[in-house]
Amino acid sequence: MEYEIYDSISWADGTPISSDRLQQMSTNIDQVKEATDNYARGVLSFKQDTTTQTAITTSTYTSVIALINEGAGLDYSVSSPANRYVKFTFTTPGIQISSGDENVVYSYRLVNGTASTDTKIQEWFFTVPWPDTLSSATASVPDTSSVTQTVLLATSITSMTTKLGGGSYSVMVDSGASGLTSQNYTLFVGRSGGTYSYNILGSEPTQLYAEDCGSSV
Repeated sequence: MEYEIYDSISWADGTPISSDRLQQMSTNIDQVKEATDNYARGVLSFKQDTTTQTAITTSTYTSVIALINEGAGLDYSVSSPANRYVKFTFTTPGIQISSGDENVVYSYRLVNGTASTDTKIQEWFFTVPWPDTLSSATASVPDTSSVTQTVLLATSITSMTTKLGGGSYSVMVDSGASGLTSQNYTLFVGRSGGTYSYNILGSEPTQLYAEDCGSSV
């Protein structure tokens, strides 16, 4: 229990310094440290980008943003003491897809490393809620009683250009008994097929950050 042996010490003029009072001061300091060590320590690393990404035409994973040591004093790699909860949050305005790929499934993949095949932390999947729009037409056909009936026919599928996948995506990990030392984390975007180009929007900031959320033990 927090502060279970904490005892406030008051000092007045002439109060003698005793071993008991000094011991209680040391105990109080230890109690405060032990209690506050359990609390969240805040942001460990933060990266932001406002660049509209070059059009992507492949179905392979493409790097979007990363917490890595970029050199020249720009070190975004993540370090954390042992047994801490670390939350990773990716915030994006979303992607813009071209007509014709509305049935494709897209995803954001967070890995511990710099390659899409490195250890996967989490992957979020999304697609267009209503993939296709039907264009209709009517035709007149006779029924069995020779009375002409008007029938609605679906004649074609109309594609659309749209934006999707915007929002914030988070996942919590445990730094474990060994903690984290200068670890790299990269966020990729990918899709399951498709032939047309798409890109990450740059209208609003794309962010990736790690934050300490408290002790895990």
